[in-house]
Amino acid sequence: MPAKPFLLMQTGDAPEAVRARHGNYDAMFLAAADFSRFELRVARVFEGEEPEAPQNYCGVLVTGSPAMLTDEAAWVG
Repeated sequence: MPAKPFLLMQTGDAPEAVRARHGNYDAMFLAAADFSRFELRVARVFEGEEPEAPQNYCGVLVTGSPAMLTDEAAWVG
């Protein structure tokens, strides 16, 4: 196991119909990739959760979001 975890930045919730069938964005990432060898931390940035400093992670994955950059969501800035 690497000394540092991966960070999954969740930037929104999937639409309800998608969640009912496939789970939320974080669950979709976990199902699509084998993170069994890694520690994974999820930061729900769209809800104001702030991840640790970048140097504390070995890599970062960013989920999709129903928001657009032009929506000027607080987590984008």
